[in-house]
Formats: sequence, structure tokens, C-alpha cells
Amino acid sequence: MMNERALPSFSLRLLTGYYGLLQVVHLFVLAFGLKVYIQSGTIGFPAPPPRPGWEEQAEAFLLGNGALDAIIGVAAILFVIGFFKQQEWNQALGLVCVTASLCSGGFFVVGTILSGAWVAHPANYVGLVLVFAPAGMLFIMMIQSAWRKSPHNNNTA
Repeated sequence: MMNERALPSFSLRLLTGYYGLLQVVHLFVLAFGLKVYIQSGTIGFPAPPPRPGWEEQAEAFLLGNGALDAIIGVAAILFVIGFFKQQEWNQALGLVCVTASLCSGGFFVVGTILSGAWVAHPANYVGLVLVFAPAGMLFIMMIQSAWRKSPHNNNTA
């Protein structure tokens, strides 16, 4: 039996698929970074340090941000699966996940800029921003989609 719900736009499907792939890769990168940290006692990947190295407080911040990112990543993968299976709950979970990803990314950017890590490794950090930038467009498209579906958004007066 055919599903009578309309399929999301191609752009929304593409960005959601990209976000899911990004989160899978992100989880592997975080796991590898944790392995390196456990072996070396310092954070160097995926967040290379400023020239003098990471201060203890910065390492604590990065470890906390990484743990939060791992939780977001798992939830985001569940969202993407629900999205492509057209589950009713996917939109709410997706908005939470993408919002959390953007907030976590914003904290990461501010923390690493203020620490001087961007000066020491500009290509690495600009590359990370470029890889995660489509999540911002996904967020905008998800808000627009939710707005269109809202029962309060009918233009009949």
C-alpha cells in the first residue's frame, strides 16, 4: 500500500542524508580522538591545539563537548532513520538534534577561536566549519517545513 504522505523535497532529503552521514563519520572521528587522548593524555585530533598546547580547562571543555556531540550523533542517526521511514516523531527529534548540533558547533568554534587554535591550524578549523555548514541550511529548511505543517499556520481569516 502506498504511503499517502507527501515526500519531503529533494533538497531536504539530500541535506538530511548528508547530516546522517556526517554524524556517522563524526562518531568515528570522536571515537578515534578519544583513543588518541587515552593513549597520549592530550587532545590533538580532531581539535589540534594552539601553539602552547591545550590548557587543562580547555581540555575539559573539549572532552565535555565531545561527549555531548556523541549523544547528539546517536540521536541524530535515529532522526535520519525516522525521517527516511517517514515516522511521525522524526520532525521533533530532528529539530532537537540539529539545534543541538549547531549549538555544540558554535561552542566549539568560539572556544577554539578564543584559545588561539585557529591561528595555529586555520585550514583544519575552516575545513570543519565547511563540513558542518550544511547543517545550518538543514535547520532553516526544517523550520520552514515545520511552519508549513503547523495547524496554526492557516491563512484563512
